[in-house]
Amino acid sequence: MEMTAFFSRLLPDSTSLRLDAWQFDDATLRIILHVTSTQTAVPCPVCTVRAQRVHRRYTRLLADLPWGPARVQWQLRVRTFVCTNTQCSRRLFTERLTGIVAPWARRTQRMAAWLIALGLALGGAAGVRLSRCLGMTGSRHTLQQKTAQRRARRVECHQQVWALRAQGWPCQAIAAHLGIGKRTVFRYLRTLTLPERTRRCDRGRSLLNPYKPYLLERWNAGCRDALRLYGEIQQYGYPGSSATVARYAQRLCQAQGQAPRQRPPRQTLPTVAEPHHQRLTARRAIWLVLRREEKRDEEEARQLAQWRAQHPEVAEAIDCGQDFARLVRQRQPDHLDPWLARVAQSTITALHRFAERLADDDDAVKAGVTRPWRSGPVEGQITRLKMLKRQMFGRASLALLQRRFVLTPGREPGQGQRPLELSEVQARPAAA
Repeated sequence: MEMTAFFSRLLPDSTSLRLDAWQFDDATLRIILHVTSTQTAVPCPVCTVRAQRVHRRYTRLLADLPWGPARVQWQLRVRTFVCTNTQCSRRLFTERLTGIVAPWARRTQRMAAWLIALGLALGGAAGVRLSRCLGMTGSRHTLQQKTAQRRARRVECHQQVWALRAQGWPCQAIAAHLGIGKRTVFRYLRTLTLPERTRRCDRGRSLLNPYKPYLLERWNAGCRDALRLYGEIQQYGYPGSSATVARYAQRLCQAQGQAPRQRPPRQTLPTVAEPHHQRLTARRAIWLVLRREEKRDEEEARQLAQWRAQHPEVAEAIDCGQDFARLVRQRQPDHLDPWLARVAQSTITALHRFAERLADDDDAVKAGVTRPWRSGPVEGQITRLKMLKRQMFGRASLALLQRRFVLTPGREPGQGQRPLELSEVQARPAAA
C-alpha cells in the first residue's frame, strides 16, 4: 500500500476529503497533508438551498492530532460558493465540513474534542502541560475558551430547538435537522433556559409510582397479565412503557415466592403491599442511627424501635453508637474511658476492634474531642500525596515527591508556607 493511500485512511472522512500529497519536514518534525474537499453541492447556511457554482478557492491551515512524535498540519483546499436563491440574504458563503472542522477554526474537531476533554478533566495549567507532552499546542486560555465554546454551542442549540418548535416543526424533524437525539430535544423543550448538566436527582422516582396502588389492587384480585395491566393504566394516563410494568410485575411475582415465567399455583397466594419507607441500605441505616434525636421523624423513630426489639445485639450496637456520637458532639472526653470499658464487655466483635483502635491512640482521640482543631487539611494533603504516588505507579522517591508535592508549580516560597528542604522531609518520618 502506498503512503498516500495509507494516510488517506487516517482522515476523519474519506468521502468528502481527498489527500493529494504529503510531505515530512525534518527540521520541525511535522507532517504536512495537502487535502482537498470533494463535495459537489453544499447547502447554504442561511436558506439551506444546495449550491454548485464556485466563486473562488483558498487554503486553510489546520492542526490535527499528532501521529507519533510528529505534529500534523493540514493544508485544506476549500471553496466559496454562490447562493443561487435570489431571496436569500447571503450572496457568498464558504463550504461547511460538518464533523471535520468548524468555520473559522484552526484545529480539526477531533483535536478540539481532545483539548476540551483535557480542559474538563485537568483544568487550564495542568491540561496545557499534558497537551504539550502529547504533541498538541495550546495555552490554558485556549482550553478554557474551548470549554466555554462547548457550552455556548449547547446554548445556541437550545435556542434553535425552541425557534424551530415555534415554527411548528415536530420533535423528530428538529432532531434530524440539528443532528441531536430526540431525548435531547424533549429535554430542551421542558425549560426555557438551558438545563445544566447535573447528577441524577430522580433516584427512587418512577412514572409508575402514581399507578402502583391500582396495580396492586388488580394484582391481588387475580389479574397477573402485565400486558393487560399496562393497557388498563394507559387509559388513566400512564406515559411510560410496557417494559416498566413488566419489571414491576416480575417483582410482585418474586415477592409472592414465584419464579419468573412460572404459572401461578391454584392455591391462594399471599397479598402483596408496597412498602411505605425507602429500601434499607447500610448507609441509610448508619445515618438513621447517628442522626440527632430531634431531627428524626415519627417513621424513623418507629423503625429504630423496631430494630431494637428484633435482636438484643442490634439494640446494643445502636446504644453504643449513639452514646459515642453524643460524647463527640458534646465534647465529653471524661465519658470516653467508661464507654471503652462498656464496649470491652460487649459480645459484638466489630465494637471490640473499634475500641482497640481508639485505645491505641487515646491521646489523639481525646484531643480531637476537646480541641477545636481538625485533621481535615492534613488528610487532604495525604490524599493528594497518594494520588501523586499512584500516578507514578508507586515508584516516587522523596526527591521527586519534593519537586511535585512541596515545590508545586506556580507557588512561590513567599506565598504561604516555606518550602521544605529534602533533609527536613527525610527527617519528619523519624520524628513522627
